Amino acid sequence: NNYIMNNNRIYKNNGYGIYLINSAESNIISSNQIYSNNFFGIYIDSDTADNNYILANEIFGTNQNNGIYINYADNNIISSNSIYNIKQHGIYFYSANSNKVINNRIYSCKEDGIRVNSSTNLKIFDNKIYSNYNNGIWLNNNRLISVSNNRIHHCCLNWGAGLQVLGTNTKDIYIKNNILYSNISESGSYYPGILIQDGTVTNILIYSNEFYSLSVGIINEGADFVKIEKNYLHDIEGDIAVFIGTNWSGGFESYANFNFITNNYVYHRGIDVEWGKGHKIIGNLVRDIKTNLVGIRVYNVSNFLIKYNNVRKNIFGIQNNSGNGDIFYNSVISNGNGIILSGKASGDVKFNFVSLNTNDGVIIWQDNGFFPDVKIRKNIIIFNNRNFSTGISYDVSTNWWGSSVKGYIQSKFGYYGPPGSITIDFEPYRLWHKFDLTEGADTESLPTVTGFTATVVNNTNVNLKWNKLTSSDLAYYVVYRALNGDYGILEHKTNYILTITANTNYTYKPVGGVYYYWVTAVDKPSPNTFWSNESWYSKMQSVTIGTGTNVHNITQNKWYWTIQSAINEANTGDTILVYPYGYPDSGSKVYQESIEISTNTTSASNIKIIATNWQGSGVIDTVIDGSGNASAIKVLAKRRIEIHGFKIKNNTWDGIEIKEGSSGNIISHNIIYSNNNSWLGGGMPPIGILVQGSLCSNNSIASNQFYNNIVDSAILGGYNNSIFSNRFNSSFEGIALADDSGVGAHKNIVKNNIIYNMSKNGIGFHSLAS
Repeated sequence: NNYIMNNNRIYKNNGYGIYLINSAESNIISSNQIYSNNFFGIYIDSDTADNNYILANEIFGTNQNNGIYINYADNNIISSNSIYNIKQHGIYFYSANSNKVINNRIYSCKEDGIRVNSSTNLKIFDNKIYSNYNNGIWLNNNRLISVSNNRIHHCCLNWGAGLQVLGTNTKDIYIKNNILYSNISESGSYYPGILIQDGTVTNILIYSNEFYSLSVGIINEGADFVKIEKNYLHDIEGDIAVFIGTNWSGGFESYANFNFITNNYVYHRGIDVEWGKGHKIIGNLVRDIKTNLVGIRVYNVSNFLIKYNNVRKNIFGIQNNSGNGDIFYNSVISNGNGIILSGKASGDVKFNFVSLNTNDGVIIWQDNGFFPDVKIRKNIIIFNNRNFSTGISYDVSTNWWGSSVKGYIQSKFGYYGPPGSITIDFEPYRLWHKFDLTEGADTESLPTVTGFTATVVNNTNVNLKWNKLTSSDLAYYVVYRALNGDYGILEHKTNYILTITANTNYTYKPVGGVYYYWVTAVDKPSPNTFWSNESWYSKMQSVTIGTGTNVHNITQNKWYWTIQSAINEANTGDTILVYPYGYPDSGSKVYQESIEISTNTTSASNIKIIATNWQGSGVIDTVIDGSGNASAIKVLAKRRIEIHGFKIKNNTWDGIEIKEGSSGNIISHNIIYSNNNSWLGGGMPPIGILVQGSLCSNNSIASNQFYNNIVDSAILGGYNNSIFSNRFNSSFEGIALADDSGVGAHKNIVKNNIIYNMSKNGIGFHSLAS
């Protein structure tokens, strides 16, 4: 117990590279090179060989059957290893419980990247798994397995899937926030992202993953109670993005039942569900399906529900072929054919909005001599090339066909939010005037917003005001912004600013230019329906924002008023010079803003942000004052951002945050102080510069001054970061190194710093720092 095996080279042994057996517990195996051993690189073999830590090793060699084999051992952590060119599997667990696999690179294994058999409560996250010959991850007969934040790609060089789930006892599997793509065999065949291949698997959550360049994004062959939610599927090479079907095993066919497919963004290929019962397809955006394929299709499914979906720009919108179930409250727009009912289809088609389809809005097809027996009622079916087509008589008198319009109807539909965090704003139409609709819509629309004004404040803000509506039916207002005065362009998501609550004041910080604004009001949905009304646009207001004089993107030669505005429009490789606020006058030199550099604000990387007074004379007097906000600067998931020459102060939490895998950043020659507002103890304290996350690496914190913070500088879970030549003074703790979610900070360099007058520690090593 309690041995440290560090920095060894272990190779060409007839047995195992490292072998832990019996009660070998709480050992650390780190920074070793283990290769070309005849059996396994590292073998932990005992139900009492627990709580070991395998960190930052390099394990390779085609004669090693498994890189790491954990047999019956529990509570081990495998982190930050490189495992490659293995004869069978990179990591293999058998009957091993409560283990963690974190931030490893596993590639070029001749079978599976990670194989898990008969295990419980395993966590696999933040790994890069690629170029393996069979599956990226293979799960069989397991319970309570969490697979999250992994990147799985270019696997299946022989066959398999990015992630395969099977086994008679498999249940409670959680697959979240992974990216799966480009699983292509050496012969050029595409393979799926996730394959569930057993009729006894149950209770799986597939949440917020991204899939592309695959034969199929998700295949479920027979598993019950699978929830597929908020995933982004695009550019699938096969015919289907999501397939729910049957499994043949030993001559017995098992159907998948009670699957729930909700709030997914599905592009280029559709959703196909065959056989089984109780499936629900709710709130998905399905668009741009090509080559005679269907957006959403059910075949021989009983008791299904297709509801609140936005299906548009497909060859076929929604099809029920010989299934029994309901199609309610969907927006089916701009397809070839809207809703197709065929074969022995039965159920109810109700409250749908079907419009602008180039062929038929609703079409009845005969299939194998059978016509559907479906009720079609209380839908809005308008402006299709042919609203309804059938070969037999149908009573469709309760639908609204557009013949009694009094006023104007405008469709409004859109997708707001980045892939991976999908929300769908489903408002199928705007009612300008009331009209007689049988059921399903709230016809009491709100009046147009009045008294709307837009004014410029200090050449940096636009202040919008309007008269507050007094209706008890009011839910919220919507603010729109555009670069010209045509309200028709406001359907585009880029012009949708914000949904806000019912107040009369809204402030926005644009960059220089001419802007046009409108406001609408939205009421509460009618009882038992999903539909709301949105008022017609208010009177348009335009404002002109002068070009800024403080912040200069010298690469593009553009001027801005705020640092954030310059970042929002930056390209990769740009340099942003920041003059004292108020330049060319003396000004206050203080920027009161909280800055975010992330995928939410810019797609660029390698940006330099430099205070001009420091660049010109070495004087650090340009201030970023967080004004009590959480952090002055956040650098999230971007590479190589440089920040030089600022005073950063007065934040509730951190002066500068580097998180979400952000790497290669340089923070130098800044003064970071008084970031300690409102901390009363408990939880994580405010930190001058925080580097947090197991993937944050190669960041440099150099030649800065820190004082009067709680913790001046901290690295939580990161590796290969450097803190050097800084001065730390009069805080609680100078430098802290600790873990993040069980992953220790490791291989970091702390040198040539001056640390003095701390109320507690100069340097603190906390949990799992190495």
